[in-house]
Amino acid sequence: MNPGGIRASLIHAASVGGEAPGQVTFGEAFAVQPFNNLVSTQDMTGQQLKDTLEQSFIGCFGRTQDTVILQVSAEFKYSYDTTQPCGSRITSMTVNDVDLDMAATYRFTLNNFLADGGDSFPGFRAGINRVNQTGFDVDALAQYLGAHSPVAPGPQDRITKEG
Repeated sequence: MNPGGIRASLIHAASVGGEAPGQVTFGEAFAVQPFNNLVSTQDMTGQQLKDTLEQSFIGCFGRTQDTVILQVSAEFKYSYDTTQPCGSRITSMTVNDVDLDMAATYRFTLNNFLADGGDSFPGFRAGINRVNQTGFDVDALAQYLGAHSPVAPGPQDRITKEG
């Protein structure tokens, strides 16, 4: 998820509707993700994903706006070091704590705004076998929250800044 697509915080202990901690209304979910992007699933190699994440940093690969750190799922973790030169700032990437194989192909899900190269991430356009799911990203979020309610905050160690 691109940070610009997240427009509000979900606060575990606070609710405007008086729900219990961790319970979220659809209105609260929509306040977080109000853009109605489609959910897209596509394939990319580990190298393509690394190259795309390298597009995160201001001054690298044509990025003239602020550094944009993408938010990732619980299974994916990566580290970066801004003291390294452009193209070498992503220092590790794992799925389920296993290093990504740069030659292997991985299937993952993102919103169609990013899949189309939005937020200055043209590398995502290299994805193949793309399928746009039925429904919007906010619907997927609401379904997840409903199926797992109440939801505790997730781990804060999926993205690590090393330098």
